[in-house]
Amino acid sequence: MLAPDHFPTLRAVAADAAAADARRRLGRAHPGQHASPSIEREAILRTLEAVGGSTSRAAALLQISARKIQYKVKEYHEEEAIRRP
Repeated sequence: MLAPDHFPTLRAVAADAAAADARRRLGRAHPGQHASPSIEREAILRTLEAVGGSTSRAAALLQISARKIQYKVKEYHEEEAIRRP
């Protein structure tokens, strides 16, 4: 059975589309200001998913630093740990 992983070009197109959508959402969130935390989180996580977890590729697509993505992912994990009993 063929899957998207068998077609690296399609993965790249999907990742680029996800990042473009994320950048549009971030740009429309609050013109001239930072995006809301929920929009930023969604943009980062969707882009990471689209690029197979590569922080450097996601960072390049979102035009932010890979370090910021790593920091945010750690923050998201900590938030989830606090919410769970």
